[in-house]
Amino acid sequence: MGPEELDLARRLVRANLAHGSHFIEGAALLGDQEAVPEMHRLLDAERDLGARLPIGRALWMLERSPVFPELLSRMVRSRDPALKRRHCEDVLLLADERAVDLLLTLAEDSDAGVRDAALSWLSELAGARRPRDAAYFRARCSDARFRTHLVRAMNEWRDFKPVVEDPS
Repeated sequence: MGPEELDLARRLVRANLAHGSHFIEGAALLGDQEAVPEMHRLLDAERDLGARLPIGRALWMLERSPVFPELLSRMVRSRDPALKRRHCEDVLLLADERAVDLLLTLAEDSDAGVRDAALSWLSELAGARRPRDAAYFRARCSDARFRTHLVRAMNEWRDFKPVVEDPS
């Protein structure tokens, strides 16, 4: 995509940010820094955690906004298992010690689907050949090397660069 096409794509997506989370995600994937103020406005106006999380995720991708880790913590503490299942993978975007702790908390959730999702991610990050249970990870997560391994795997899992590089 050339510079003119990228600029046009960003402007079109930015003009539609209020019309759905797919536009917000699109702005993040396009690396549209000019969309950040509008995303903050949308975030401030939104009260529903499920609607705030995609905005926070996009802001994290664009500017490492501290609002995203706060939203993830609220999600983990919520009583909504569907919300937790839907956003469990988002925790990996943090790719730091906070993410390890959030995944461990989700791995002990009262909902089996939430537990399974978190344990699946932890097992994959740990390089386990078969799924492990929460006790396995709790026993190892006091080991700094193991935690570092998980964080490193999260960083390798997710490339934080925009899908479209700015050609200018």
